[in-house]
Amino acid sequence: MAAFSILPSLVLVILWEMANVQGKSIWVTASSLVGFFTNGLLNWLFIQAGWNLPGVAFATLISNCVVILCILLAVFPEIGELLPYMRNIKAGVAALPGLLRLGLPIGSIELATVGFFASSTYLMSIESSKVIAAHAIAYQITELAIILFLGFGEGATILVASAFGNRDWLKLKQIAISITLSCMAMSAVVSFTMAVLSSRLPSLFLIGDKGNNATHTMATTFILIGCSFTMLDALQIAWLGILRGMQDTIRPMILVMIGYWLIGVPACYALAHPLGFGPVGIWWGLAIGLAFTCLGLGWRMLQHSKLLLGPTKRSISCRVEH
Repeated sequence: MAAFSILPSLVLVILWEMANVQGKSIWVTASSLVGFFTNGLLNWLFIQAGWNLPGVAFATLISNCVVILCILLAVFPEIGELLPYMRNIKAGVAALPGLLRLGLPIGSIELATVGFFASSTYLMSIESSKVIAAHAIAYQITELAIILFLGFGEGATILVASAFGNRDWLKLKQIAISITLSCMAMSAVVSFTMAVLSSRLPSLFLIGDKGNNATHTMATTFILIGCSFTMLDALQIAWLGILRGMQDTIRPMILVMIGYWLIGVPACYALAHPLGFGPVGIWWGLAIGLAFTCLGLGWRMLQHSKLLLGPTKRSISCRVEH
């Protein structure tokens, strides 16, 4: 069932991007909510109601197809406009090298990012079940906290790409500054909220279980550490989106690989075992990996500052003369 779900999932990603680029992100959100509730209902029917069907995986497959149909209603006119161009196979093949040059590094960045955070679970696997449960709780909460900023990354890519394609350096600079400041402000609010609620959030995952005080305490500690790197995570998402909009993907990929895998993962292991900090060290290692990745991407943004600042003056003078 998971294998059959791959193709609909890929089609869904394409339609998501088409709808977002056309400014129909609200429709994407509504369609996703329809898929979410469809998935929940089907899971209940297949698992709790006793229907004799292959449960969770089948529910995911059906809900993905439902979302595809919903988004198709929104982008159907645009697909009709694209069909004449889609028949030009020669032009599509000619564009493939450029697509691979941009797409493969982006895919590698996503793989490196998911793998980096997944490595923390692997390193936790030798700990007790209570520690593993605490890690799972804190991991879910920090992931939920950062999901909002994924939209900033998508929006940054779309807006920056439009300004970059039009050679509008002033607008590009304004977009980059606006997204960076917005992520910093919102991540500060999210971090503060997580810190205030850190002792209560684990209870949402331990309903009716009164014998897990150790798990609750450890999860609270992990959440507090997660608060310290929420802004770093938000900024690296925003800056990756900005750099992608400027078609800069290869060097960011190298910076992500270095920050996560050459610095972050060894730091997790070293802090947890040789230095004796245990599970807490793994979470501080995540913070270190994110910090170095964020610094690297910030350095890359500064390299582009000549593009953002230099031509801006010329753009302003041209407009004044006009």
